[in-house]
Amino acid sequence: MSDANGFALMTDQGYSKGVNEAETTEAILLRTYEFSETSLIVHWFSRDYGLIKTVIKGATGPRSRYKGMLEAFTVADVSFQPPRGDSDLSKLIDLELVRQYSGLGSSYHRLLVASYLGALVGHWLEGAQEERGIYDLLGRALGYVNEKTIEWKAVTYFEKQLASELGYGTNQAVLQQSASAKLTQLRIKVRESIAQKSGR
Repeated sequence: MSDANGFALMTDQGYSKGVNEAETTEAILLRTYEFSETSLIVHWFSRDYGLIKTVIKGATGPRSRYKGMLEAFTVADVSFQPPRGDSDLSKLIDLELVRQYSGLGSSYHRLLVASYLGALVGHWLEGAQEERGIYDLLGRALGYVNEKTIEWKAVTYFEKQLASELGYGTNQAVLQQSASAKLTQLRIKVRESIAQKSGR
């Protein structure tokens, strides 16, 4: 993985338009949750607005226009209507596929590593804030995990770069200190999987 493109300060950008107007941004799909029988709540990490939570009605229905587009770590141009009132859910207006990482879908090992990186980033996201440095870092990391032989030092490198983007220098220990038990366990599984693959 290459060096992060400098240090990105976290600033609260908010949404540039009114709540009745659509915003569009490139985003990485981090996670989906079942909302109803055929609808999903999708968490996106966007280039311009940080974490976005969208409701996609009929997403899993037989006639869904988004079939095959909602796989983990799909990159898409997302058009959405910002949340209203006290809700943190945005309404999805449109979705245009940018890229998918085919290697993640065909390898449990690669998906496991990507899931840890995505969960770690998701743990630190703070809503509608521009996080371009972290977004670009995660994008490069996913490309690496999708294609290369994964080494543990690459995972710790990602952690150090994330810590730097968050303002903690390269002190990755800060990330572990605040991690949930589930995230810590996922990290252990990633390390074990990498060791098993490398024969160490």
